[in-house]
Amino acid sequence: MIRYLYWLFILCFSLSATAQENIDSLKHVVQSAAGESKIKALNNLCYAYAYVQADSARAYGMQALNLQTETDTELLAETLHYLAITYQVQSRYPEALNYDERSLQIRTRLKDSLGMANTINNIAVIYDEQGRYREAVQSYLKAYDLYKRHGSEIKLALVNVNLGVVFKGMGEYQNSINNYRQALQKFAALKRDYETAVCQVNIGSVFISMQQYDSALYYSLQAEKLFKQLGYVRFEAVATGNAGIAHGKLGHTADAIQFLNRAIKNHLANHN
Repeated sequence: MIRYLYWLFILCFSLSATAQENIDSLKHVVQSAAGESKIKALNNLCYAYAYVQADSARAYGMQALNLQTETDTELLAETLHYLAITYQVQSRYPEALNYDERSLQIRTRLKDSLGMANTINNIAVIYDEQGRYREAVQSYLKAYDLYKRHGSEIKLALVNVNLGVVFKGMGEYQNSINNYRQALQKFAALKRDYETAVCQVNIGSVFISMQQYDSALYYSLQAEKLFKQLGYVRFEAVATGNAGIAHGKLGHTADAIQFLNRAIKNHLANHN
């Protein structure tokens, strides 16, 4: 199963040319700006690097933090939120929770419900990775309710995905399927093909765990087709492998071998 980097669906294996241009621009602002403009640029650099170079991201975040007082502001809450991510991606959970909780306190006092939802979602991610599944579910549901007030379909879909991941980890497969299907419906309506494909491959994986191999094969093949159209060979291989497993369990030996060999070939080509 492709496990989402929950934090708003970011997959950062390398910085694109466009992203690098944006980073270069932000670095220029940091050198030339002062006050709030400099803090905002440092926050943006912290977030830009968080999933690829956490230590560098944290250095920018700490610079932003040192330029601010303890007065409640959205900017300070954002700095703390991004610093939490830099610790979370390194599995340094106590530090991550400390910064997220400080951010949440400020956002709560400011009645910033969208910011609260983002931070609560981050906290839920940490709980999930710690194996604190029930607490993760409760936090995701809180975030979901807050996102619902804002009518943010993309954020709601992302929380559905996160709930799908947690429920699968808990062995509550039907709850996992239900949430993935809700996310799939939202992403399809938004014409978000990549996210749709990831939901499909994850659903296929859950159906394998449920030993419902016909359904697993159906969703795996749908995901494989869409990933191929999008050019995501790395993830196409995951879908191909899941389809191979399903074929094997259904007694389709020749098809199983064909799919699994193709998956192996693509994984090797991607050094995976």
